Amino acid sequence: MPQNKRILYVERDYLDGICPDSLPIQELHNNEGYQGFRNLRDSLRARFDLEWIYNFDEKVLEKIQKSMPEKKIDALVTHLPYEKNKDNDWRGGIAYPMLYYSSIYGKSLDLISRIKDTDPEIMILVYTGMPEDYHYLPIDAGADRVIKKSQSIQKDIKDVNYSLDYLFFAVPRIRAERKERANQPPIIKNQDNKTVVETRVNIRTGLGTPAYIKISEESRKYPMDVTFVNLTDGTTANCKDLLSLCGLLAFENTQVRIAIDGESPDAQILAKRLYSVITSEEERKINLNRFD
Repeated sequence: MPQNKRILYVERDYLDGICPDSLPIQELHNNEGYQGFRNLRDSLRARFDLEWIYNFDEKVLEKIQKSMPEKKIDALVTHLPYEKNKDNDWRGGIAYPMLYYSSIYGKSLDLISRIKDTDPEIMILVYTGMPEDYHYLPIDAGADRVIKKSQSIQKDIKDVNYSLDYLFFAVPRIRAERKERANQPPIIKNQDNKTVVETRVNIRTGLGTPAYIKISEESRKYPMDVTFVNLTDGTTANCKDLLSLCGLLAFENTQVRIAIDGESPDAQILAKRLYSVITSEEERKINLNRFD
């Protein structure tokens, strides 16, 4: 890996359930979890042009903004804490944006999203001890890679370094392919009194909350029966059955046929809108009118 890659490493307490940003730096250094931070920092410093700061807050966004004209930051690495007594009790599934942004974890997600909006090209890697059902929420917010913290700091250091290699070598190619797919217009056909379009899921994590909300909203505007068919295994789901739809379209590159009852102009519009959702580059920035 070239040493000229510039990494911004934001140190936080490695122990979950503690809000490190409220601790004095000296107390943070005396905390047993800090050793993991220091080991990871030293590992990254040996491979990259590393800069590190404390506290994941507005200063991080400001530093990234200031770096863009000249010495651009290539990747951000940080720990994503959750509050055991608050966040760990939550099991609401798809409702997290409405319920969650008041917590430390939720505020961190919000900042990740704003950083990605400011610099879409920056790679964001987070490692976390959050429960399994939180795993993809940072990706929904804009993180490029999430590492589940283990009980071994050496394993975590290895995982972080491996993931950075993946982000720098593989992700630019994957992004270019995803962008190309997103720009391909739909080919809509009429078959057996249905309006049909075929595509594949383009969003890297499969479809999540924002996409399903858009699909539901558009289906209510144009009340026609819509069937999604997984062309690989033949399973089907109706747009009104969100649970089945979640399972059917949960993975990138899933080949899918969208069949809408009828051949009316409204069916054509709905086909284009649903196609736009599924082929979006990012779930956070779905543009329903791309192909109108």
